[in-house]
Amino acid sequence: MKRIFEKKVTSHQEWILRSYAVTLVFVTFRVFLPLLSLAGLPISLSVPLSIYLSMAVNYGWAEWQLRRKKSRSIQPNISA
Repeated sequence: MKRIFEKKVTSHQEWILRSYAVTLVFVTFRVFLPLLSLAGLPISLSVPLSIYLSMAVNYGWAEWQLRRKKSRSIQPNISA
């Protein structure tokens, strides 16, 4: 909220996207755990691997989105 009150809209949007990524770790964990269990991995390996994969996928996606947005906003300086 502090950033939006300071009129730093872009910074606030980045913060919100990362916040959603953190929140969705719990959702993607519930997807990865059954998949890894069905793959035949023991529960002692499935749980930590599901947590790691959930964090990596969500954080990776968020950072990819942010970098993609920044690269689109940078226009090449083409002068003839």
